[in-house]
Amino acid sequence: MYGADYIEAAHPTPALVPAQAFAAAKVRELITFMELHLELVARNLYPQAFFGGTVSEAAREKVGIQLEKNIAAFAKLASFAPYVAGDSFSMADCAAIVNLPLVSSATKAIYGHVGQLLEQGKPFEIRASEVETLSQEPDYAGGIWALVSLDLARLDDPPED
Repeated sequence: MYGADYIEAAHPTPALVPAQAFAAAKVRELITFMELHLELVARNLYPQAFFGGTVSEAAREKVGIQLEKNIAAFAKLASFAPYVAGDSFSMADCAAIVNLPLVSSATKAIYGHVGQLLEQGKPFEIRASEVETLSQEPDYAGGIWALVSLDLARLDDPPED
């Protein structure tokens, strides 16, 4: 977050780090936690999640266990009231904007795929939404809709290379 430190020094208003020592330390703790215990751990998944490589099953399992613990710990550290470190936007939010989407995307790519859940024998649920309901949502306004039919029996086959 050296760039953010520069911005804070060059443009101190509005402050990205609280003036109070304890609150400032809390912001830095959250930044460090996100960088070291979330993003750096999830980075082990990047070759497969983003670059077409592979990550061993043992590595995926190890990372999954570690991330599960670390995400639970982060949920206790962060306040989300409504910002990561409390009631004011801070450098912790800047770090969250950078790190949390990467962690989320990597874990969804590795652990959130239906085929992998089937392969691992883990339960999952697919809930379809009605197109009429979705089309009323502002986030989906102007979207292109298509209906897809899946033969669920074919999902039991291993993926083809």
